[in-house]
Amino acid sequence: MTLIRIVAATFLLGAPAALAQGAAPPSQIANHANGLSYQPTLGGVAAREQSAGVEQSGAQRSREDKELDQLNRQLLGDKATPPVPVPAR
Repeated sequence: MTLIRIVAATFLLGAPAALAQGAAPPSQIANHANGLSYQPTLGGVAAREQSAGVEQSGAQRSREDKELDQLNRQLLGDKATPPVPVPAR
């Protein structure tokens, strides 16, 4: 029990010091580094899938879209938004 108290006290006393020495929080949280955006785009993903030979068929894409829409409605209920149609590749 004493060991638990010592460990807890160490963490509690060390936390404010660690926060004071930390860097300022980032001004923006996103997939950006070195001035470049690393967020994949639909066109970029489609091109990479096609070049790798793993592009989905229309039927696979349709099944996946239906499943994602169903999960969206299941999780969000009345707040679910209608799916945005994705252009065919």
